Amino acid sequence: MKHLLFLILASFVVTSCASQKNEEKIVEAKAAQTTVHDSNALGSTINDLITNSKNLTDVQKEEIRKIFQMNKQTAEELTQKSYGFRGVLIQELLSGKVNQKRVEILKRDIKEVEAARLKNTFDTVEKISALVIDHPEKAKFAEHMMMMDKSR
Repeated sequence: MKHLLFLILASFVVTSCASQKNEEKIVEAKAAQTTVHDSNALGSTINDLITNSKNLTDVQKEEIRKIFQMNKQTAEELTQKSYGFRGVLIQELLSGKVNQKRVEILKRDIKEVEAARLKNTFDTVEKISALVIDHPEKAKFAEHMMMMDKSR
């Protein structure tokens, strides 16, 4: 009985792992083939997906556009903040008198801003998922959102 239970559990784990690996390969292949390589292309792709969707209502389309606009505004603010910290970090490193404490503070600040950018992306994915939970094109929206930070 123990052996049978172990075999069933083992086969479930192996199948689950294989399925996960297969999904990872699919995602990687799609990411390698995408034409989205910068924020402009991403914005255009998202707009096209929303505009051309046959399954979204006009209300859903407008709400999704608002969510993306809020995401974009927050992302731009965080990007500017990140670049500001990076600029100060480079200045500090090239100053001739590197203050290690400042370098560590700047590194921490950059990590926090980048974590906030990523959180912004995932929060947006969650908001849109809630709107299109039964929507057949949901995977397309999520896929493009996940690539958002890669293009920045």
